[in-house]
Amino acid sequence: MKQRTRPLSKKLMPETYAHDDVVTFRVGKAASPESQALSPVTVPVPLMYRLYHLARAYDLRSIIPLHPTSGTVLIPYVGVQTLGLELELLSSIIDDPAIDQCVTQLLELISNTRNDTKFCLLADL
Repeated sequence: MKQRTRPLSKKLMPETYAHDDVVTFRVGKAASPESQALSPVTVPVPLMYRLYHLARAYDLRSIIPLHPTSGTVLIPYVGVQTLGLELELLSSIIDDPAIDQCVTQLLELISNTRNDTKFCLLADL
């Protein structure tokens, strides 16, 4: 995948990444039927790289395995809860509308499954 060079003034705009390849986060098969019905969340690859590097900078261990070249990653229930906490932390300290939009969608998916201990998250990278 070749990265496009974007003007600095557009890097924080979510719509800038509308035509990029995406990483898809979806509910794993072990989850309840209610969780299975949740819509997948897509995050543009350039924003996944940004999340990955922010996670490394802040030593956040749950996001680091989600490197955009990792393939499919399965995150079990406990890991998903930790991922949610780390995403909340990043959201509170980073002022980036593009990242905020992705993090908000991921946190919504995670919060809708807190009571389903069989829930796991698949990230197709």
